[in-house]
Amino acid sequence: MIIDTHVHLYPPDVVREWEKIAEKEPYFKLLCSGKVHKWAVAEDLFEMMESDNIDQCWATSFAFRDPGLCRHCNDYVIETSERSGGRVKGLAVVNPLSRDFEKEIFRCREAGMVGVGELFPDGQVFDITDERQTWRLAAACRDAGMFLMLHTAEQVGHDYPGKGTAGPKEA
Repeated sequence: MIIDTHVHLYPPDVVREWEKIAEKEPYFKLLCSGKVHKWAVAEDLFEMMESDNIDQCWATSFAFRDPGLCRHCNDYVIETSERSGGRVKGLAVVNPLSRDFEKEIFRCREAGMVGVGELFPDGQVFDITDERQTWRLAAACRDAGMFLMLHTAEQVGHDYPGKGTAGPKEA
């Protein structure tokens, strides 16, 4: 069985309106303005899975600062997962600094999502070395029976858009 464990999907309206969204979401702008960024909607994913003989994938969207955008993206990943016949497993995106992110994690779990992530410590401006922030997030994931995926990068080597400052030591 071949599983792609790191796929990003975007609702079609986010793709269409990305520049408007980027005005309020600086990390989104940084990542989506780069030369290597590619957009994918559900149909693109299904086509790639078929052509590349991928049996299953774990799909997420983009971890925005705005909890409403996170929820919108989660709804799209849930819908995509439901349409996939079990081939797409969803990961929820939340802002761990928002007041009610735990409720969104549990809502997504009830809808069949299996994990939380990929969250961006630098982009969402949360400090993974701050135990109060991190333990609240980790506890919600544990209580929901979901794994957590954070964007971290080794702090050596070349710089690139979105590399960030959170590395293995901080994680």
